[in-house]
Amino acid sequence: MRKIRLTQADALLVGVGAPRQERWIQAHAAATGTTVVVGVGGLFDYYAGNIARAPLWMRRSGLEWLFRLLQEPRRLARRYLVGNWVFMMRVIGDRLRGNIRGKS
Repeated sequence: MRKIRLTQADALLVGVGAPRQERWIQAHAAATGTTVVVGVGGLFDYYAGNIARAPLWMRRSGLEWLFRLLQEPRRLARRYLVGNWVFMMRVIGDRLRGNIRGKS
């Protein structure tokens, strides 16, 4: 934290993957002295060329998640095929109960 504070940075990008980065941000964001702390997941791996990007047509179609799933099925199947559906069902349930309003 001391080294981060000494930089006097306004923004800090944390790229250690979910959920680890979210836990780290929650525990340490205030101690960094930065104004904004953002979890960026695999962003640095993309820029370094360690992870291949989906073809442009898949990105434009919103299917980059499918490309990633096919690249790393063991690691991502639970997150994409179970976790995302559970999240969506919770959002829909909240919407139906009136806990979430639509656009005004």
